[in-house]
Amino acid sequence: MIKKAAVFKNGKYFTGPDHSVCKRNCIAALEVEPFETDYGFITDTGEFLSRTMAATHAWKCGQVNQLWEKLYSHQLPDGYSIE
Repeated sequence: MIKKAAVFKNGKYFTGPDHSVCKRNCIAALEVEPFETDYGFITDTGEFLSRTMAATHAWKCGQVNQLWEKLYSHQLPDGYSIE
């Protein structure tokens, strides 16, 4: 299951309910704009998945009812994020 949105920058993961929150958390912690970063998701087992991998994972887990090419947080049901 997809647990939360995440960005990966400088060897660290920054998480939140959506990628805009992740980006703000990254900027606050690193004091740098994360323009070149990996956007993805963290699973309930702690694995980081790219948007492409997360799309398949969420579909297989039944979190989304359509197989997307890439997953965006707005495609997940409200309340998916487990903080």
